[in-house]
Amino acid sequence: MGKFTIEERCAVPRDRLYPWYTDFSGEDAQIMARYGTGSLLERRVEKLDDRRFVLRQRMKVMGRTIPATIRIEKDPEAFAYDAHLEFGALASQDRRYTFLEEAGGTLLRMEVEYAPIARSVRFLDAIGFLRRLDMKESRATTVGYLRAAEAELLPPAAPRS
Repeated sequence: MGKFTIEERCAVPRDRLYPWYTDFSGEDAQIMARYGTGSLLERRVEKLDDRRFVLRQRMKVMGRTIPATIRIEKDPEAFAYDAHLEFGALASQDRRYTFLEEAGGTLLRMEVEYAPIARSVRFLDAIGFLRRLDMKESRATTVGYLRAAEAELLPPAAPRS
């Protein structure tokens, strides 16, 4: 079991970013192909109610295609959501995403607790590789979504003369 925190900034105001970021859809794979790492290959969304979702997806991790299930519970009053991720039989994670208002946009804080399950993944965790890999991939995915949000939600920059 390990923990880490990632913080990334976005120029989109929190009241516009949160609903966009938490509008989970099957189109997220195309967003990640364009703005992110391309590790999300396919996503199916099951909406349980206005706050709870189950995402079933296929991902490319370390050259392997694996299934992943994410159970999400939104907390719109706090501009946050919780996610429990299961990466096949490899590992699981509990994440808390918090969208903090700041001058010039939003600070997205992701707090992660992970647990390796498979023996090979436990070994990678023991030598510190799992945490580094997970932080790198999580940050790249988060930055990809934030850049996509900026492209979609912010007005185009004025041309220079």
